This record gives sequence, C-alpha cells and structure tokens, in this order.
Amino acid sequence: MKVIKALLFLALLLTSYACEKQYTCTCTDDQTGEITNVSTYELSRDNAESACSNANAEAGVSCVLDD
Repeated sequence: MKVIKALLFLALLLTSYACEKQYTCTCTDDQTGEITNVSTYELSRDNAESACSNANAEAGVSCVLDD
C-alpha cells in the first residue's frame, strides 16, 4: 500500500512539473509597432493565456503569447 501511495505521489509531482513551462507574452503598440512590454510566465498554458489576454485589454496594445 505504501508503494502505491508513493507511486501516486511521484506521478502527481511529475504531472505538475510537466504542465508548467515558460511562456512569454509580448505586447506591441498598435500605432508604432514598438514592443511596449515583455512578460514571462511559468504557469500552465491556460493561465498564461489568461494573463496575456488581461495585458491585451489595454487600448492600442496587442499582446501575443509565445512558447
């Protein structure tokens, strides 16, 4: 039983590390094309997309999430 619990814990630990990687959100000014902000996130893909979308809400700025 202890072996099964240890294996489940190890699987959970590995899964949590596999889901989080580094994503970069680059924001540019729509008029000038200049980069206004670069943010790096170590989150799951969904959370990084959400954070980048929030940055994209600023008027006149476009943000793109890169792997």
